[in-house]
Amino acid sequence: MPATIGHLLEAFKRWWLPIDSMTVPGDSSYFTNNPQHHMYLHPEYPSYEAQLDARDNMLTKHPDLIFVGAHLGSLEWNVAELAKRLDRFPNMAVDIAARMNHLQIQDRSTVREFFINYEDRLLYGTDIGVGAHAYICPTTAVPNACPVISSSSMRAPIFTLTDFVSSPSL
Repeated sequence: MPATIGHLLEAFKRWWLPIDSMTVPGDSSYFTNNPQHHMYLHPEYPSYEAQLDARDNMLTKHPDLIFVGAHLGSLEWNVAELAKRLDRFPNMAVDIAARMNHLQIQDRSTVREFFINYEDRLLYGTDIGVGAHAYICPTTAVPNACPVISSSSMRAPIFTLTDFVSSPSL
């Protein structure tokens, strides 16, 4: 069975919002200081919706494709919207890497219900990585501030896409 990981829209929906509509702390200051990345200011680029539509069209055309949407499938801002996609595309799963802050600002009972209903379609991942040069924190500004981690120091097992594809019970 073919499988792929879709790392789309790293520029999540908030990149297309006006500064005063951003919901995650720190976004407004980041985009104020980095307007080159603020898609709200760049209508010449494809919209967030157009990019999601392209992804969804691809999944419709390839219904047997096992697809893992990185970062909650680029729908981290609304688990109800994500649930619609998971219902529409039964071979779609998502990881939650680097998106917990988006879940924390949504209704707790809605997020809890989502996790219960889709527990077999959620992968726990990280953008940090494992190995000699992997860090637990996102900055290297302070030398030796971030401990190096390895697979032998991890308490939870590390699953790969191959594990997911070959074992639906994951």
